Amino acid sequence: MNSKRDVFLTVLCVCSQLKNADFFSNFITEDFRTYIARKKLAHTHGNHLEMQAMAEMYNRNFEVYQYSTGGGEEWGSALTCAKDRSFTLAEYCEKH
Repeated sequence: MNSKRDVFLTVLCVCSQLKNADFFSNFITEDFRTYIARKKLAHTHGNHLEMQAMAEMYNRNFEVYQYSTGGGEEWGSALTCAKDRSFTLAEYCEKH
């Protein structure tokens, strides 16, 4: 984590996941409390569950794009909450 904003977003995301533990715990294979404790650590990356929590918190879509060496872009709209606004995450050559 490199800013107060990142810490704030992590806390919001973890709180949302704890509040909705019945939903989020269905998508992980480890103990849910262990998962949450790990996500609170500095430099721990999020995944689809954190994107889902933030999409629901902010009522926005997440669109995920990945660079393709085969020409063009491979992409998928990962999560849907609202149709008029979205967060966009792109990966090009293993960098976000």
